[in-house]
Amino acid sequence: MTLASSGRPPPWVAGTIKPNCLASRPQQALWYGPLVGYFVAMLREYPVIARFKTAIRRRDLSRPVKCALADGLLTQQVSFFDYGCGHGEDIELLGSQGISGGGWDPVFRPNQLVSGADVVNLGYVLNVIEDPAERGATLRRAWEIARRLLIVSALVRVPGRGNAYTEFGDGVLSSRGTFQKFFDQAELKEYLETELETEAIPAMVGVYYVFKDETNRQQFLSNRVRRGPAVLRQRVSEQRFEEHREVLHPFMDTLALLGRLPDPEEFPQCPEIISRLGSLKRAFALVRRVTGEDTWDAIRRRRTEDLVVFLALARFRKRPKLSGYPGTMQRDFRAFFGTYAKACKQADTLLFRAGDAAAIDEACQRSPVGEAVAERALHSPKRLRSSRTSPAHLRRLRSEFPWRSRGRQHH
Repeated sequence: MTLASSGRPPPWVAGTIKPNCLASRPQQALWYGPLVGYFVAMLREYPVIARFKTAIRRRDLSRPVKCALADGLLTQQVSFFDYGCGHGEDIELLGSQGISGGGWDPVFRPNQLVSGADVVNLGYVLNVIEDPAERGATLRRAWEIARRLLIVSALVRVPGRGNAYTEFGDGVLSSRGTFQKFFDQAELKEYLETELETEAIPAMVGVYYVFKDETNRQQFLSNRVRRGPAVLRQRVSEQRFEEHREVLHPFMDTLALLGRLPDPEEFPQCPEIISRLGSLKRAFALVRRVTGEDTWDAIRRRRTEDLVVFLALARFRKRPKLSGYPGTMQRDFRAFFGTYAKACKQADTLLFRAGDAAAIDEACQRSPVGEAVAERALHSPKRLRSSRTSPAHLRRLRSEFPWRSRGRQHH
Protein backbone atom coordinates (compact mmCIF):
# COMPACT_ATOMS: atom_id res chain seq x y z
CA MET A 1 0.00 0.00 0.00
CA THR A 2 1.49 3.32 -1.06
CA LEU A 3 1.65 6.43 1.05
CA ALA A 4 -0.74 8.30 -1.18
CA SER A 5 -3.34 5.55 -1.45
CA SER A 6 -3.44 4.46 2.18
CA GLY A 7 -5.34 7.52 3.36
CA ARG A 8 -3.80 7.14 6.86
CA PRO A 9 -1.04 9.47 8.16
CA PRO A 10 2.38 7.96 8.85
CA PRO A 11 3.80 7.82 12.40
CA TRP A 12 5.57 11.13 12.17
CA VAL A 13 2.26 12.80 11.32
CA ALA A 14 0.06 10.82 13.73
CA GLY A 15 2.24 11.77 16.69
CA THR A 16 4.21 8.61 17.41
CA ILE A 17 7.38 10.69 17.12
CA LYS A 18 7.05 14.04 18.90
CA PRO A 19 9.81 16.60 18.51
CA ASN A 20 8.90 18.32 21.81
CA CYS A 21 9.92 15.25 23.78
CA LEU A 22 13.54 15.59 22.71
CA ALA A 23 14.34 18.07 25.47
CA SER A 24 13.76 15.37 28.13
CA ARG A 25 15.88 12.84 26.21
CA PRO A 26 19.13 14.61 25.28
CA GLN A 27 20.93 11.37 24.37
CA GLN A 28 18.30 10.50 21.76
CA ALA A 29 18.01 14.04 20.43
CA LEU A 30 21.11 13.65 18.31
CA TRP A 31 19.46 10.74 16.48
CA TYR A 32 15.80 11.89 16.44
CA GLY A 33 16.48 15.47 15.35
CA PRO A 34 17.75 14.76 11.82
CA LEU A 35 15.16 11.99 11.40
CA VAL A 36 12.26 14.30 12.23
CA GLY A 37 13.64 16.90 9.84
CA TYR A 38 13.83 14.30 7.11
CA PHE A 39 10.27 13.16 7.73
CA VAL A 40 8.95 16.73 7.65
CA ALA A 41 10.71 17.35 4.32
CA MET A 42 9.29 14.12 2.92
CA LEU A 43 5.81 15.08 4.06
CA ARG A 44 6.01 18.42 2.27
CA GLU A 45 7.15 16.79 -0.98
CA TYR A 46 4.80 13.76 -0.79
CA PRO A 47 1.62 14.82 1.04
CA VAL A 48 -0.93 12.27 2.22
CA ILE A 49 -3.83 12.06 -0.25
CA ALA A 50 -7.10 11.18 1.49
CA ARG A 51 -8.96 9.69 -1.47
CA PHE A 52 -11.69 8.16 0.69
CA LYS A 53 -12.95 11.64 1.58
CA THR A 54 -14.09 12.20 -2.01
CA ALA A 55 -16.73 9.45 -1.73
CA ILE A 56 -19.85 11.45 -0.91
CA ARG A 57 -23.18 10.02 0.23
CA ARG A 58 -26.20 10.61 -2.04
CA ARG A 59 -29.91 9.91 -1.89
CA ASP A 60 -30.30 9.82 -5.64
CA LEU A 61 -28.61 8.15 -8.61
CA SER A 62 -25.40 9.73 -9.85
CA ARG A 63 -25.55 11.86 -12.98
CA PRO A 64 -23.79 9.38 -15.34
CA VAL A 65 -26.10 6.53 -14.25
CA LYS A 66 -29.16 8.75 -14.75
CA CYS A 67 -27.86 9.61 -18.19
CA ALA A 68 -27.41 5.94 -19.17
CA LEU A 69 -30.94 5.16 -17.97
CA ALA A 70 -32.41 8.02 -20.00
CA ASP A 71 -30.53 6.86 -23.11
CA GLY A 72 -31.83 3.29 -22.73
CA LEU A 73 -28.37 1.81 -22.11
CA LEU A 74 -29.20 0.53 -18.62
CA THR A 75 -32.12 -1.90 -18.51
CA GLN A 76 -33.17 -5.00 -16.61
CA GLN A 77 -31.77 -7.10 -19.47
CA VAL A 78 -28.13 -6.04 -18.91
CA SER A 79 -25.70 -6.59 -16.04
CA PHE A 80 -24.09 -3.64 -14.25
CA PHE A 81 -20.87 -3.17 -12.29
CA ASP A 82 -19.75 0.00 -10.50
CA TYR A 83 -15.92 0.10 -10.46
CA GLY A 84 -15.03 2.50 -7.65
CA CYS A 85 -18.54 2.53 -6.22
CA GLY A 86 -17.86 4.49 -3.01
CA HIS A 87 -20.69 3.83 -0.57
CA GLY A 88 -22.65 1.93 -3.26
CA GLU A 89 -25.78 4.09 -3.57
CA ASP A 90 -26.04 3.55 -7.35
CA ILE A 91 -26.02 -0.23 -6.89
CA GLU A 92 -28.78 -0.12 -4.27
CA LEU A 93 -30.98 2.35 -6.16
CA LEU A 94 -30.66 0.43 -9.42
CA GLY A 95 -31.52 -2.77 -7.57
CA SER A 96 -34.77 -1.18 -6.41
CA GLN A 97 -35.59 -0.67 -10.11
CA GLY A 98 -34.96 -4.30 -10.96
CA ILE A 99 -31.45 -3.77 -12.39
CA SER A 100 -29.06 -6.13 -10.65
CA GLY A 101 -25.40 -5.31 -10.30
CA GLY A 102 -22.31 -5.27 -8.13
CA GLY A 103 -19.50 -2.95 -7.25
CA TRP A 104 -16.02 -2.66 -5.81
CA ASP A 105 -14.25 0.12 -3.93
CA PRO A 106 -10.73 0.02 -2.42
CA VAL A 107 -11.93 1.60 0.85
CA PHE A 108 -15.63 0.88 1.34
CA ARG A 109 -16.01 -2.47 -0.50
CA PRO A 110 -12.47 -3.90 -0.79
CA ASN A 111 -13.56 -7.52 -0.33
CA GLN A 112 -16.10 -7.56 -3.18
CA LEU A 113 -15.16 -9.56 -6.26
CA VAL A 114 -14.33 -7.49 -9.36
CA SER A 115 -16.33 -9.18 -12.13
CA GLY A 116 -17.17 -8.43 -15.74
CA ALA A 117 -20.51 -6.90 -16.71
CA ASP A 118 -22.35 -5.65 -19.78
CA VAL A 119 -22.20 -2.06 -18.50
CA VAL A 120 -19.38 -0.82 -16.25
CA ASN A 121 -19.47 2.58 -14.56
CA LEU A 122 -16.25 4.43 -13.70
CA GLY A 123 -17.90 7.38 -11.99
CA TYR A 124 -15.77 10.36 -10.94
CA VAL A 125 -12.79 8.12 -10.15
CA LEU A 126 -10.13 9.32 -12.59
CA ASN A 127 -10.17 12.87 -11.25
CA VAL A 128 -9.22 11.82 -7.67
CA ILE A 129 -6.15 9.72 -8.63
CA GLU A 130 -3.02 11.83 -8.35
CA ASP A 131 -0.67 9.34 -10.02
CA PRO A 132 -1.03 9.52 -13.85
CA ALA A 133 0.24 5.95 -14.28
CA GLU A 134 -2.25 4.57 -11.76
CA ARG A 135 -4.99 6.69 -13.34
CA GLY A 136 -4.37 5.12 -16.74
CA ALA A 137 -4.18 1.61 -15.26
CA THR A 138 -7.51 2.11 -13.48
CA LEU A 139 -9.17 3.21 -16.72
CA ARG A 140 -7.80 0.24 -18.65
CA ARG A 141 -8.87 -2.19 -15.91
CA ALA A 142 -12.44 -0.87 -16.07
CA TRP A 143 -12.34 -1.23 -19.86
CA GLU A 144 -11.22 -4.86 -19.53
CA ILE A 145 -14.23 -5.89 -17.43
CA ALA A 146 -16.79 -4.04 -19.61
CA ARG A 147 -18.41 -6.37 -22.11
CA ARG A 148 -20.55 -3.82 -24.00
CA LEU A 149 -20.21 -0.33 -22.58
CA LEU A 150 -17.95 1.67 -20.27
CA ILE A 151 -19.40 4.86 -18.76
CA VAL A 152 -16.65 7.27 -17.72
CA SER A 153 -17.24 10.52 -15.85
CA ALA A 154 -14.88 13.10 -14.40
CA LEU A 155 -15.03 16.63 -13.09
CA VAL A 156 -14.78 19.22 -15.84
CA ARG A 157 -13.09 22.57 -15.32
CA VAL A 158 -15.49 25.49 -14.87
CA PRO A 159 -14.63 29.16 -14.23
CA GLY A 160 -13.60 29.69 -10.61
CA ARG A 161 -13.21 26.01 -9.76
CA GLY A 162 -9.79 25.08 -8.44
CA ASN A 163 -8.47 28.64 -8.19
CA ALA A 164 -8.23 28.58 -4.39
CA TYR A 165 -6.50 25.19 -4.21
CA THR A 166 -2.82 24.27 -4.04
CA GLU A 167 -1.29 22.99 -7.26
CA PHE A 168 -0.04 19.40 -7.07
CA GLY A 169 1.11 17.30 -10.03
CA ASP A 170 -1.38 17.81 -12.88
CA GLY A 171 -4.16 18.77 -10.47
CA VAL A 172 -4.78 20.52 -7.16
CA LEU A 173 -4.93 19.69 -3.44
CA SER A 174 -7.88 20.79 -1.32
CA SER A 175 -7.79 21.86 2.33
CA ARG A 176 -9.27 18.44 3.21
CA GLY A 177 -6.23 16.65 1.81
CA THR A 178 -7.99 15.41 -1.34
CA PHE A 179 -6.68 15.56 -4.89
CA GLN A 180 -8.71 16.73 -7.89
CA LYS A 181 -7.82 16.90 -11.56
CA PHE A 182 -10.21 19.11 -13.49
CA PHE A 183 -10.43 18.08 -17.14
CA ASP A 184 -11.55 20.14 -20.10
CA GLN A 185 -14.36 18.45 -22.04
CA ALA A 186 -12.17 17.99 -25.12
CA GLU A 187 -9.20 16.97 -22.95
CA LEU A 188 -11.22 14.18 -21.31
CA LYS A 189 -12.34 12.85 -24.70
CA GLU A 190 -8.78 12.88 -26.04
CA TYR A 191 -7.49 11.16 -22.89
CA LEU A 192 -10.05 8.35 -23.12
CA GLU A 193 -9.47 7.76 -26.82
CA THR A 194 -5.69 7.74 -26.38
CA GLU A 195 -5.76 5.26 -23.49
CA LEU A 196 -8.46 2.95 -24.91
CA GLU A 197 -7.75 3.40 -28.64
CA THR A 198 -11.42 3.76 -29.57
CA GLU A 199 -13.97 6.53 -29.96
CA ALA A 200 -15.58 8.11 -26.88
CA ILE A 201 -19.13 9.42 -27.37
CA PRO A 202 -20.13 12.50 -25.32
CA ALA A 203 -23.27 11.94 -23.26
CA MET A 204 -23.21 15.20 -21.30
CA VAL A 205 -20.66 17.48 -19.66
CA GLY A 206 -17.96 15.31 -18.11
CA VAL A 207 -19.62 12.00 -19.11
CA TYR A 208 -18.61 9.78 -22.04
CA TYR A 209 -19.82 6.44 -23.42
CA VAL A 210 -17.16 4.04 -24.73
CA PHE A 211 -18.64 1.10 -26.64
CA LYS A 212 -16.81 -2.19 -27.07
CA ASP A 213 -18.59 -3.03 -30.35
CA GLU A 214 -18.78 -0.79 -33.41
CA THR A 215 -22.33 -1.90 -34.29
CA ASN A 216 -23.62 -0.94 -30.83
CA ARG A 217 -21.96 2.47 -31.12
CA GLN A 218 -23.51 3.12 -34.53
CA GLN A 219 -26.94 1.97 -33.32
CA PHE A 220 -26.75 4.38 -30.38
CA LEU A 221 -25.72 7.30 -32.59
CA SER A 222 -28.54 6.51 -35.00
CA ASN A 223 -31.12 6.37 -32.19
CA ARG A 224 -29.90 9.75 -30.90
CA VAL A 225 -31.10 11.56 -34.04
CA ARG A 226 -34.07 9.34 -34.83
CA ARG A 227 -37.56 10.73 -34.41
CA GLY A 228 -40.47 8.69 -33.11
CA PRO A 229 -42.92 7.01 -35.51
CA ALA A 230 -46.00 8.92 -36.61
CA VAL A 231 -49.39 8.02 -35.16
CA LEU A 232 -51.48 6.06 -37.64
CA ARG A 233 -55.24 6.25 -38.04
CA GLN A 234 -57.47 3.94 -40.03
CA ARG A 235 -59.66 6.01 -42.35
CA VAL A 236 -61.64 3.40 -44.34
CA SER A 237 -62.97 0.05 -43.18
CA GLU A 238 -62.61 -2.79 -45.68
CA GLN A 239 -63.85 -6.30 -45.25
CA ARG A 240 -60.54 -7.94 -46.09
CA PHE A 241 -58.66 -5.71 -43.65
CA GLU A 242 -61.07 -6.63 -40.88
CA GLU A 243 -60.64 -10.33 -41.61
CA HIS A 244 -56.90 -10.12 -41.00
CA ARG A 245 -56.83 -7.39 -38.38
CA GLU A 246 -55.00 -9.51 -35.77
CA VAL A 247 -51.92 -9.85 -37.99
CA LEU A 248 -52.16 -6.56 -39.88
CA HIS A 249 -52.03 -4.35 -36.78
CA PRO A 250 -48.63 -5.74 -35.61
CA PHE A 251 -47.51 -5.49 -39.23
CA MET A 252 -48.49 -1.81 -39.29
CA ASP A 253 -46.61 -1.15 -36.05
CA THR A 254 -43.46 -2.64 -37.56
CA LEU A 255 -43.91 -0.68 -40.79
CA ALA A 256 -44.30 2.55 -38.81
CA LEU A 257 -41.12 1.82 -36.84
CA LEU A 258 -38.94 0.85 -39.82
CA GLY A 259 -40.51 2.97 -42.56
CA ARG A 260 -40.11 0.02 -44.96
CA LEU A 261 -41.07 -3.61 -45.46
CA PRO A 262 -39.55 -5.72 -42.69
CA ASP A 263 -37.16 -8.62 -43.03
CA PRO A 264 -38.27 -11.97 -41.54
CA GLU A 265 -35.72 -11.40 -38.76
CA GLU A 266 -37.44 -8.10 -37.91
CA PHE A 267 -41.04 -9.39 -38.00
CA PRO A 268 -41.57 -13.03 -36.94
CA GLN A 269 -45.14 -13.06 -38.35
CA CYS A 270 -43.95 -12.64 -41.94
CA PRO A 271 -44.81 -16.26 -42.89
CA GLU A 272 -48.37 -15.84 -41.61
CA ILE A 273 -48.83 -12.57 -43.51
CA ILE A 274 -47.58 -14.23 -46.71
CA SER A 275 -49.83 -17.27 -46.27
CA ARG A 276 -52.92 -15.09 -45.78
CA LEU A 277 -52.32 -12.26 -48.25
CA GLY A 278 -49.81 -13.68 -50.74
CA SER A 279 -46.82 -11.42 -50.02
CA LEU A 280 -45.66 -8.57 -47.83
CA LYS A 281 -46.07 -6.13 -50.73
CA ARG A 282 -49.74 -7.09 -51.15
CA ALA A 283 -50.31 -6.75 -47.42
CA PHE A 284 -48.73 -3.31 -47.46
CA ALA A 285 -50.82 -2.27 -50.47
CA LEU A 286 -53.95 -3.21 -48.53
CA VAL A 287 -52.78 -1.23 -45.52
CA ARG A 288 -52.07 1.83 -47.71
CA ARG A 289 -55.55 1.72 -49.19
CA VAL A 290 -57.16 1.56 -45.76
CA THR A 291 -55.05 4.05 -43.85
CA GLY A 292 -54.05 6.41 -46.67
CA GLU A 293 -50.89 6.66 -48.75
CA ASP A 294 -49.82 10.11 -47.53
CA THR A 295 -49.21 8.82 -44.00
CA TRP A 296 -46.84 6.09 -45.15
CA ASP A 297 -45.02 8.40 -47.56
CA ALA A 298 -44.43 10.79 -44.65
CA ILE A 299 -43.09 7.96 -42.48
CA ARG A 300 -40.66 6.88 -45.18
CA ARG A 301 -39.54 10.46 -45.75
CA ARG A 302 -38.97 11.03 -42.01
CA ARG A 303 -36.92 7.86 -41.67
CA THR A 304 -34.85 8.78 -44.72
CA GLU A 305 -34.12 12.22 -43.28
CA ASP A 306 -33.12 10.68 -39.93
CA LEU A 307 -30.58 8.43 -41.64
CA VAL A 308 -29.17 11.34 -43.65
CA VAL A 309 -28.69 13.36 -40.44
CA PHE A 310 -27.03 10.36 -38.77
CA LEU A 311 -24.58 9.87 -41.64
CA ALA A 312 -23.85 13.61 -41.79
CA LEU A 313 -22.85 13.57 -38.11
CA ALA A 314 -20.80 10.40 -38.67
CA ARG A 315 -18.64 12.38 -41.13
CA PHE A 316 -17.15 14.28 -38.15
CA ARG A 317 -15.84 11.01 -36.75
CA LYS A 318 -15.14 8.32 -39.30
CA ARG A 319 -17.89 6.46 -41.08
CA PRO A 320 -17.46 2.71 -40.81
CA LYS A 321 -17.90 0.33 -43.69
CA LEU A 322 -21.38 -1.01 -44.39
CA SER A 323 -20.48 -4.21 -42.53
CA GLY A 324 -19.82 -2.15 -39.40
CA TYR A 325 -23.53 -1.40 -38.94
CA PRO A 326 -26.22 -3.68 -37.49
CA GLY A 327 -28.21 -5.72 -39.99
CA THR A 328 -31.28 -3.51 -39.53
CA MET A 329 -29.35 -0.40 -40.52
CA GLN A 330 -27.76 -2.13 -43.50
CA ARG A 331 -31.26 -2.96 -44.77
CA ASP A 332 -32.30 0.66 -44.13
CA PHE A 333 -29.55 1.99 -46.39
CA ARG A 334 -30.48 -0.38 -49.20
CA ALA A 335 -34.23 0.25 -48.89
CA PHE A 336 -34.10 4.05 -48.71
CA PHE A 337 -31.06 4.88 -50.84
CA GLY A 338 -30.28 1.85 -52.97
CA THR A 339 -26.66 1.69 -51.80
CA TYR A 340 -24.61 2.84 -48.83
CA ALA A 341 -22.50 5.04 -51.13
CA LYS A 342 -25.58 6.96 -52.30
CA ALA A 343 -26.68 7.44 -48.69
CA CYS A 344 -23.28 8.90 -47.78
CA LYS A 345 -23.42 11.21 -50.80
CA GLN A 346 -26.78 12.64 -49.70
CA ALA A 347 -25.41 13.09 -46.16
CA ASP A 348 -22.40 15.01 -47.50
CA THR A 349 -24.71 17.28 -49.49
CA LEU A 350 -26.69 18.05 -46.33
CA LEU A 351 -23.51 18.67 -44.37
CA PHE A 352 -22.18 21.18 -46.89
CA ARG A 353 -25.55 22.97 -46.96
CA ALA A 354 -25.14 23.60 -43.23
CA GLY A 355 -22.67 26.32 -44.20
CA ASP A 356 -25.11 27.91 -46.66
CA ALA A 357 -26.67 30.94 -44.96
CA ALA A 358 -29.68 30.88 -47.29
CA ALA A 359 -30.33 27.22 -46.56
CA ILE A 360 -30.10 27.81 -42.79
CA ASP A 361 -32.50 30.74 -43.05
CA GLU A 362 -34.96 28.61 -45.03
CA ALA A 363 -34.74 25.82 -42.44
CA CYS A 364 -35.37 28.29 -39.61
CA GLN A 365 -38.42 29.67 -41.40
CA ARG A 366 -39.85 26.14 -41.82
CA SER A 367 -39.16 25.11 -38.23
CA PRO A 368 -42.33 24.74 -36.10
CA VAL A 369 -40.27 25.69 -33.01
CA GLY A 370 -39.47 29.27 -32.03
CA GLU A 371 -40.43 32.69 -33.36
CA ALA A 372 -39.13 34.65 -36.34
CA VAL A 373 -38.22 38.23 -35.43
CA ALA A 374 -36.76 40.70 -37.95
CA GLU A 375 -36.04 37.92 -40.45
CA ARG A 376 -34.09 35.94 -37.85
CA ALA A 377 -35.33 32.78 -36.14
CA LEU A 378 -35.20 32.94 -32.35
CA HIS A 379 -35.73 29.50 -30.79
CA SER A 380 -36.69 28.66 -27.23
CA PRO A 381 -33.95 26.22 -26.04
CA LYS A 382 -36.37 24.19 -23.92
CA ARG A 383 -38.86 23.70 -26.76
CA LEU A 384 -36.10 23.11 -29.28
CA ARG A 385 -34.60 20.31 -27.19
CA SER A 386 -37.92 18.54 -26.76
CA SER A 387 -38.95 18.82 -30.43
CA ARG A 388 -38.19 16.04 -32.91
CA THR A 389 -39.82 17.86 -35.82
CA SER A 390 -37.09 20.43 -36.52
CA PRO A 391 -35.63 20.56 -40.05
CA ALA A 392 -32.60 18.40 -40.69
CA HIS A 393 -30.22 21.42 -40.70
CA LEU A 394 -31.22 22.39 -37.16
CA ARG A 395 -31.33 18.83 -35.82
CA ARG A 396 -27.80 18.24 -37.14
CA LEU A 397 -26.46 21.26 -35.26
CA ARG A 398 -28.35 20.38 -32.07
CA SER A 399 -27.24 16.73 -32.11
CA GLU A 400 -23.57 17.67 -32.41
CA PHE A 401 -23.72 19.28 -28.93
CA PRO A 402 -26.02 16.95 -26.88
CA TRP A 403 -24.66 17.97 -23.46
CA ARG A 404 -26.12 21.45 -23.75
CA SER A 405 -29.57 20.03 -23.06
CA ARG A 406 -28.54 17.96 -20.04
CA GLY A 407 -28.22 20.71 -17.50
CA ARG A 408 -25.33 21.26 -15.14
CA GLN A 409 -23.19 18.38 -13.98
CA HIS A 410 -22.85 17.03 -10.48
CA HIS A 411 -21.98 13.70 -8.95
